[in-house]
Amino acid sequence: MNNGIGVLIHYRKDTDLEFEIKKAMDMQIGSCQLCMWDEALYSDENAKKINAAIEKTGFKITTLWAGYSGPCEWNFVYGPATIGLVPPAYRDMRVRSLKMASDFAEKINVKMIATHVGFIPENPDNVDYSGTVGALRNVCRYLKAKDQIFLFE
Repeated sequence: MNNGIGVLIHYRKDTDLEFEIKKAMDMQIGSCQLCMWDEALYSDENAKKINAAIEKTGFKITTLWAGYSGPCEWNFVYGPATIGLVPPAYRDMRVRSLKMASDFAEKINVKMIATHVGFIPENPDNVDYSGTVGALRNVCRYLKAKDQIFLFE
């Protein structure tokens, strides 16, 4: 796959996507990863807005960077207990969130979904390791059925 240089565009409820695309295109960038951390934005209305902006500009969204609900502390102190699919307390709802992202990506014709899985334990005997791997398999099977690719870090 050769997408050239792209940018990350954060999509929030007040984002003017055409304006953000124009900024990228003014720098001769023709693609982006669209970051949507708020799953409430996975609506038909937003899909229509995004598709209209893409059709109007010819810009390409290569990846939907998908977030999830629940607390996330982006640090090394509380991050391992709050980020991604690793924390058991948030795992099921985040699997549902990633499936919602997959459904939304399908509406905007995007085949790749990316997310931060969390701080995966190194020891395969750790219960959080096996639980995370099971959750990843669940999400991957869902995306594979739609011919989508799941990228995670």
